Amino acid sequence: MEILSFFIRDRLVKIGRNIRHNDLPDVEIVSSFSGYDSINRAGGLFWEKTCSDLSDDDLISLIYGVSYLETFHRWIGGSAASCIFIFRLLIKRNISIEVIDNVSEWIIRNSYNHYNPLGSRVRLGARNYSEYLELSKKRAIKKAERERIEKIRQEKYAREREIRRVMAEACNNDRKSSIRLEIIKEMEALSLVDKLIFISGQPMYPPQFFPTCIADSCRLDDLMLLSPEVRSNLAARLRGRRKGPWGKFRTRLRECREKCGDFLLTSETDNSLFA
Repeated sequence: MEILSFFIRDRLVKIGRNIRHNDLPDVEIVSSFSGYDSINRAGGLFWEKTCSDLSDDDLISLIYGVSYLETFHRWIGGSAASCIFIFRLLIKRNISIEVIDNVSEWIIRNSYNHYNPLGSRVRLGARNYSEYLELSKKRAIKKAERERIEKIRQEKYAREREIRRVMAEACNNDRKSSIRLEIIKEMEALSLVDKLIFISGQPMYPPQFFPTCIADSCRLDDLMLLSPEVRSNLAARLRGRRKGPWGKFRTRLRECREKCGDFLLTSETDNSLFA
């Protein structure tokens, strides 16, 4: 549709004006639009040209008329319905927000097309245009905050993966070297708890670099003697697939952390090792 005749436009305005004054529109006029569903898919540029010379009051009546007919005849429009484009023209004009809210509230209550007049099916529970703007603003703030937190989380995970990669490489390179023998000899005089503290503070090697007898002999009571920070560091170092003694150790460690409430104090990603 390239142009709307003044005769058709005046009829649409008249229907809307009747509705605004709580008068039922003429049945004959309403029925005459049964084959005019193309009106509801005319597009933004079409309505800019059609409405350019209308007064504010007639523009409002036109919105009412088009919205009423869309619902009455069940015209197809969806997110491209004419009511949406005409409403946007109304917003561009110097009209009070109270009037705009009244118009949008009536359309939301009476239109069967859930995209009217805001252009979005997600109305966020808004009853009018002002509420929609406010709720959309709050929603955007929450979304931005979620994205910020997720970005931080992903960056932290990336750092963790890189640290674990470096530790795994060092572990493979030094497992059969004199370096490991010297570290193990240094740990011999330590108690089991102090050995775990020592392991948690090593910047180069994962737990599986150290003797499995440490993992085998460690029990829940021993883990409870550790600080939440040490337990968190050990948990961070043991992420990924773990089998054998250190895999069982990780299971006991998680049970201990749950009993001690470590997860309430800090997340597994918030520890000094991977900060």
